[in-house]
Amino acid sequence: MDAAEAAEAAPAVEETAEDVAAAAAATIQDQLAALSEAQAKTVKPVDLIDPVNTELLGSPGDAPDVIVYSGQTDDYVRWQRDITNAISTAGLGWATEFFRGQLHLTLEPVVGVPVYIHEHYPVLTKQQGARLNSARAAKMARAREQVYGVVLASIAPSVAESITEGGAGVDRDPDKLVAAITVHARGTDARVTGADAVRQFYELQWRKSPKTLVAQVDASFADMYRLQRVTLALGEDGYALSAQQLMVKAVSMMPSDLTPHVRTYQGCTTLQQLQNEMKKDAGRLDGSAAAGLTSFVTQTDRLQELEARIDLKIKELAGAGDSGRSRAGDSGRPRREHSRAVMTNPATPPDSSRRWQWCEHHGSWSTTHKSSGCYIAHPELAPKRD
Repeated sequence: MDAAEAAEAAPAVEETAEDVAAAAAATIQDQLAALSEAQAKTVKPVDLIDPVNTELLGSPGDAPDVIVYSGQTDDYVRWQRDITNAISTAGLGWATEFFRGQLHLTLEPVVGVPVYIHEHYPVLTKQQGARLNSARAAKMARAREQVYGVVLASIAPSVAESITEGGAGVDRDPDKLVAAITVHARGTDARVTGADAVRQFYELQWRKSPKTLVAQVDASFADMYRLQRVTLALGEDGYALSAQQLMVKAVSMMPSDLTPHVRTYQGCTTLQQLQNEMKKDAGRLDGSAAAGLTSFVTQTDRLQELEARIDLKIKELAGAGDSGRSRAGDSGRPRREHSRAVMTNPATPPDSSRRWQWCEHHGSWSTTHKSSGCYIAHPELAPKRD
């Protein structure tokens, strides 16, 4: 297969507008360079075209406000997203290498290429070409200064002072400024910071302190998002946390209330989708609790309160109104208090000294009633009060 056949067999690559513009500029340059001496001498200053498209230069005044970068590693990814959006909205993304890479832009559509100055151009034509090229360079430099100003204004003063040494450390170069901010976010030893973030990930536990299950979901996912942002900012091989890892972690540490929905969670493909599904189920459980229905919300303070009430009720039932560690029964013999484990063991009555009856509703032995006579299950049996 020769070169022509290989070219035809190669898969077609779709050209972007930037590719077309660059190719056109290169073609024009080649054509100008190919002019003969006689042709070049006929080119007038007015024939030269300003390569700059002034309508696309952008303006820093169009940049939206950005929440100031705090200097914390876990805030870097948010800041990078917001500052990139601000520069793009201002139309200045073309001006620096960093933002061109982030936004997939090139210089040519905005400032074209320098005007080609043929060696045989008339003197005035050469001067016009040099003037156009000088103006092009000045507009590019001004745009870079504008980007520098927007980026510098988006970081906390203490961070700016630390990384720029008052501005001299990066020579007012926007690409150097962004690089310095990135180094600051990564810390003095990115590997140590990355290892610490991964260690925190493995030690993560479900946030039980919020009062609703929905709030617990949000708080728990906020912890995972924070660690993911840290590892993304570091960019260290071996210390990245993928969405899949975070989703597995979320399902493994979620409370048992959400376990019935695990099949739905396993079908989620993004962390945000998993969070939304968990919040839907948590919202239903919170709603059931608010309506007075059985709630599965596992909150430590509620469980402890419930256990204390059960302990108190067991003691009341076991003591039948008596107090003290040793009480007198119907026969006059001392009556012992029994432990909770003994009182709640349905297999064996606590002792043989009294007529113990098992109550399923209290989950305990009683000397006053059995399941069929329990006031909780049968409130109609309870004595009427005046």
